Amino acid sequence: MAAARQQAGALQASLIAAAPAAVTVSGRVGRLVEYMGTYVKQEEGRAVRGAPLYVKKKAGGGRLFLYNAKEGRWVMTSDEAHFETGLGFMHSTSKTAALPSEDGLQFEYWDGKDWVLDPLITVRAETANTANAAIGAALERARGSSGSSSSSSGGGSGGGS
Repeated sequence: MAAARQQAGALQASLIAAAPAAVTVSGRVGRLVEYMGTYVKQEEGRAVRGAPLYVKKKAGGGRLFLYNAKEGRWVMTSDEAHFETGLGFMHSTSKTAALPSEDGLQFEYWDGKDWVLDPLITVRAETANTANAAIGAALERARGSSGSSSSSSGGGSGGGS
């Protein structure tokens, strides 16, 4: 039994180590567009349920999270407390994807009443080099628009996953 647990732990650590350094979520327009952007894998192998945890830093402060929920969906939220409940504002339709960047993975968003499939949302794996370039470009855009302010509440109850 102990050997099996040790083997499972080693497999989990391998998955996290092999996971992309970052992923870029794109395709959503309008409501919840703040969830689009590059999420960076957390250092030191921080995981949620044996899967990598990805974090996006918001230009005005705060963070957004992309994590694997209890039921296996990849979920985007603004609140770490949701890691235990599986709540979020977007989630994958599949409950079996090992990584959020799997080909063909589809996502739904919470419109305040129901989950709505958005076939335009995609998650692309980034290498360290492409992630650094994407983050640099985002910082440049943020610096260029620092004169204008935008507020978003992250809205909605999340509806659960």
